[in-house]
Amino acid sequence: EGATRLGLYDLAGRRVKSLVSGHVGEGRQEAQWDGRDDQGRDLSSGAYFYRLTTPDGAVLTGRMTLVK
Repeated sequence: EGATRLGLYDLAGRRVKSLVSGHVGEGRQEAQWDGRDDQGRDLSSGAYFYRLTTPDGAVLTGRMTLVK
């Protein structure tokens, strides 16, 4: 439980979408992405990275593919 951030980044390292930014309760959580950036524009198919920062300072980064 605590301040958590989940952001999506393009291959150049630019943040394209902030999915979670703020206090998150304890337990399992879900976030959905509609394939749009923070300005509401459709993003192209391709590879993106996610970065999850947890309240204890842990950082988890992974790769995903958007397929339309």
